[in-house]
Amino acid sequence: CVFPHLENANTSDADAAADDYRALREKLLETSINLVESLVRVLGSAGDVVDVLQQALMTPECVVGDVNGP
Repeated sequence: CVFPHLENANTSDADAAADDYRALREKLLETSINLVESLVRVLGSAGDVVDVLQQALMTPECVVGDVNGP
């Protein structure tokens, strides 16, 4: 999972958030995307995009990093 921090939603709306993130993950599987623009469109704000990308296991160029951690 490239976004492991999204797997453990700790909110009262965890089910709704999980559905939103599942839909987002499906959209991220597209082969050619502008990641930030797509995330802003789906999430609605740059702050939410920062939250998603801050702990992502991928580079801004969409290269998957070390999934085992540092």
